[in-house]
Amino acid sequence: QTGVDPSLLMAQRKKAEGERKKLEKKRAKEVKKANHSGKETVELDGFIPVEVVDPPAPRVKTVILDCGPFNFLDSVAVNTLTQVHKDYKSVGVRFLLAHCKANIRDQLVSCGFFEKIESDNLFISVHDAVLFSLAEDAKEEAGEHGHQDREAAEATYLEMESEV
Repeated sequence: QTGVDPSLLMAQRKKAEGERKKLEKKRAKEVKKANHSGKETVELDGFIPVEVVDPPAPRVKTVILDCGPFNFLDSVAVNTLTQVHKDYKSVGVRFLLAHCKANIRDQLVSCGFFEKIESDNLFISVHDAVLFSLAEDAKEEAGEHGHQDREAAEATYLEMESEV
């Protein structure tokens, strides 16, 4: 188990959005206050103040599925993998396939998996998928903090690869 339930996270986000829209409809005479924690507090005349909080982002950044034990995939399995990929992507989690045998790759192609999902999500080994995930995390971190540029993130990837 990954500890991340995309369906639950999406439901929480929809609920938070619904609450937010509901409060916006009731806003006739309101006073907004910004809390130190960054949460929005809304006071409506005659109502108790309510905090609208988005659900936390998942701590898991990548899920890697080891396809080594797979001997056969039918169209239902491919559709399930496609849906799982979309669910994880919708909550900001990468979903990667690794160690796929040739017949599994052929079945993925014949069922149209790569028409819906980028082929960048397929790796020869679990190790390659882990290195890719670490490099992507380094690129994201560099973009967020501005301390590193793209070349530095790629250098980190090359360093991790050379350590192996």
